[in-house]
Amino acid sequence: MTDKRNPRRLACLPGRGRRHRCAQVARVDHFGLRWLLDFAVTSPFFRGVRLDADAVAALATVCQHQLEDALGSPSTIPSRKVTFPVPVDDLQPNVELHHRLARVIARFYTGVTIGPPRSLKKDILVYLKCRGSVDAIRLILNDQSIPYMEFHVGRSITSDTFKDEFVAARLPDSLPYYSDGTCEMTGAGTVLRYVSAKTGLMGRSPEERIKIDSIIEYGFSVLQSLWRAECQCGETQRIGQDRAKAKFVKEKLLPVLRTLDALVPANGLAATSSAADCQQGELSAFEPRRLQPTWVQDFFSVADIVIYSCASSVVREFGQSILLPFVNIVRHSEAVEGYRPNIKAFSESPHRY
Repeated sequence: MTDKRNPRRLACLPGRGRRHRCAQVARVDHFGLRWLLDFAVTSPFFRGVRLDADAVAALATVCQHQLEDALGSPSTIPSRKVTFPVPVDDLQPNVELHHRLARVIARFYTGVTIGPPRSLKKDILVYLKCRGSVDAIRLILNDQSIPYMEFHVGRSITSDTFKDEFVAARLPDSLPYYSDGTCEMTGAGTVLRYVSAKTGLMGRSPEERIKIDSIIEYGFSVLQSLWRAECQCGETQRIGQDRAKAKFVKEKLLPVLRTLDALVPANGLAATSSAADCQQGELSAFEPRRLQPTWVQDFFSVADIVIYSCASSVVREFGQSILLPFVNIVRHSEAVEGYRPNIKAFSESPHRY
């Protein structure tokens, strides 16, 4: 009896048609695509589905290029299985990772490179999705043009396997985690102070360092409270959310902004006489006036980055108008963006948030 079934269907059935083309598919090194192809071949749901060799090869090339752009290196990633625990020699091939904990995190999370894309020497920064105080760390890394790779991880980082790796490294199992090849550490305050001291932004004398350190502590508490308020307000309904924000602004945010405004010295333009202002206006009526930098110290330090981080986080959450009564904060933020071009570029990029 003649088989009247669809000839296209017959070509896709096991043992018929052009199923031998599957053997012509080139080796796929991309782990995710290779796993998907293995699943498609072995799963009964995809039995009889024919894979086109040219399409698979093109898709593998696209995936490989995207992975190379994300890791910042043209080298090919060897195929490896993801298993726990990770072997000690299981290295991230495209970045120089000197600490085991950094290698483990890089093996299970996708990193984003900041800085020269082809540089193998990069610092490693790992933080949770709720950025909070890590915003100041990212600002100082960009301000100092330090190439680094950041890993934006979820709560899975708190699993027992990762906790064991933190214990093996003799570190608290907390984030953010930072490694520069020489040292590895956890905790936002520790990371920020380490990077600031390494780049000379932590002060020159013990008195300056103590004052900067106190501003760091206060700024971190502000950033954490802003993040906590954003999470709590977002969990309520619309009317309750507006009331919660209004209460937070009145009871906590406005006193914080008054304190930050008092920490920032008055801008140099505000201290000039009215006659000098008139004369300056006549000389450069059509030229933009550039603000004189008024830093917390006599020089630019990490304290200015922390205050700028607090101010920009407030603007992002509550709008620019909330800073109008606080002239010193507004002028300080304008000076930071005017005299620190890397911070301005990073703040305007969509990658910051």
